[in-house]
Amino acid sequence: MNVRSYGFESMPVTIEPACMVLNPGESRAIALTVQLNYGIAPGGYEEIVLRAI
Repeated sequence: MNVRSYGFESMPVTIEPACMVLNPGESRAIALTVQLNYGIAPGGYEEIVLRAI
């Protein structure tokens, strides 16, 4: 799994576990943690795209 990076992100993302293998029909939980940047203007946002391949 990875997070698509555009090169100007100000909020780091951590994925735990960083890697896993699933069997067909299997599911597992992950933790996606985003460190908020309090310097972003009110109403501002960053798009985060999580890809699982």
